[in-house]
Amino acid sequence: MQKRGTEKRKAAKRGRIEPKAPKVARVRLKDLKPAALAAEEIIESQKKAAKYVGRSERTIRRWVKEGMPTAKVNGKTAYVKSMLDYFKASEGKQVTEDRKREQTAQADLKQIKAKLLEMDLKIREGKLIEREEIEKQWVQRIQIVKRGFLGMGRKLAPQLAKLKDPRKVQEIIDKEARQIILKFTKR
Repeated sequence: MQKRGTEKRKAAKRGRIEPKAPKVARVRLKDLKPAALAAEEIIESQKKAAKYVGRSERTIRRWVKEGMPTAKVNGKTAYVKSMLDYFKASEGKQVTEDRKREQTAQADLKQIKAKLLEMDLKIREGKLIEREEIEKQWVQRIQIVKRGFLGMGRKLAPQLAKLKDPRKVQEIIDKEARQIILKFTKR
């Protein structure tokens, strides 16, 4: 019993093999579903792809980086003519999600840099105070209020001990609280 491969080889030697169908390369495109493309639709080198579209090899590399689908043929990168034609027609300006995100990020970065420069200018002009300085001033003001309220009992006790009228007591406490608040707001 002979194996099929052997039969085909013997038939080939005798010239009795049927004509082969056009060569089809199985490729997997990066952004498209797996497909069978005719061999004449594939360009197997970057140099030939560049010559096909009349651009440089560097341009082909840039287009691939920008998202142009490529194919793998026998483990090597190959280029699909229709994709090359598309990128040539659009000058490689295919807007991909990555490119949109990159453009948005670059625009955001420019805005942030502009705001930082504007803030730096305002700081130099004395229109902005640094955060540490503001925090320092707030701590000082809070300490004034804290000392005032904690010392209020000691300060008012002798005056309040003599009084029996609740309205007078309230009046003295309110007056002292207002003075503490005024000290807080004046600084």
